[in-house]
Amino acid sequence: MKPNQTRYLHTIKEAAELLGVGRTTMYDLLNSGLLRVTKIGTRGIRISDDELKRYIAENSESR
Repeated sequence: MKPNQTRYLHTIKEAAELLGVGRTTMYDLLNSGLLRVTKIGTRGIRISDDELKRYIAENSESR
């Protein structure tokens, strides 16, 4: 990927790193429906940047 190129879809590993959670927690979020995925082909799944932002906004506490 080029240095200034924006990624719109992330692998599960990348999304977990962006959220600061482990792989198991990421799969729990996906399986519970708290995070929605984008299917690529028959086996590939990705999480959109917008979906990560939505999840963060909905689960942020204001103090």
